[in-house]
Amino acid sequence: MSVILSENGKTSYSILLEKNADRVLNFAAKELAKYLLKMTNAAFPVIREGEEGNNDALLILKAGKEVD
Repeated sequence: MSVILSENGKTSYSILLEKNADRVLNFAAKELAKYLLKMTNAAFPVIREGEEGNNDALLILKAGKEVD
């Protein structure tokens, strides 16, 4: 299966953050968006749960359990 992330500098994907994302997740989302822009020439908006954004969530960033 393949996914077309962008075409002609446009994307229908967003990076979705949980509503109460901490600063680490916020940083990760911004970094991901920055590198996706460099790779595809398309801006991937970072949105929070409950906000309107592009049609498809590319990646959902949520806090998880720490692993020792």
